[in-house]
Amino acid sequence: MMKNLVAGLLAGSVMAFASGASAADFYADGPSGVYDWSGFYLGLQAGGGWTRMNDTGSIYGLNGFMLGAHAGYNFQSGNFVFGVEGDLNYNWNRVVLGGPTVWGTTRWDGSVRGRLGYAIDRTLLYATGGVAFTNLHVDNPPFSINMGYTGWTLGAGVEHAFTKNLTARLEYRYTGFGRQVPPAPFVGTVDLNKSQLLVGVSYKF
Repeated sequence: MMKNLVAGLLAGSVMAFASGASAADFYADGPSGVYDWSGFYLGLQAGGGWTRMNDTGSIYGLNGFMLGAHAGYNFQSGNFVFGVEGDLNYNWNRVVLGGPTVWGTTRWDGSVRGRLGYAIDRTLLYATGGVAFTNLHVDNPPFSINMGYTGWTLGAGVEHAFTKNLTARLEYRYTGFGRQVPPAPFVGTVDLNKSQLLVGVSYKF
């Protein structure tokens, strides 16, 4: 079901972007006759996230579907492409922690990253890394807490330009959010890390 939803969302995005593309979009636009990756872009992304929550020795998996958006700007020098990108994602990863009324979730996460890649005409191989953010919500009636995390993220991906304006990507990232001490009446420490695999489409202006 999740795979069908991801495929449907991305297929719809591709069709929406492609509908605005003219025939001229399919030709190279770089000064040397190859694709030019420079410029500002906006996009959508979806996929899976696998968050590991270590609550003072008790391990929980907050795993589920992710849907989000990204924006960035690329510069190109020869075959090398470098830039900056930010993204924000909503997560469906609620997990039962200790009973039917005790549960936790990281509803959202985001990042601000640098990107460094090598372009082979319309295909870009890249690495990405930077700072990442999330919020852990734990509900244990009559108490609930929200803990903000700031950590690091590192990953790699491949992106291909199908037209002058439309690109698609596949990206994997690992994120270490670090450890937080929850407020009373909760005790111990809570450590979070995450692996994610996303597919996305972007429109380059």
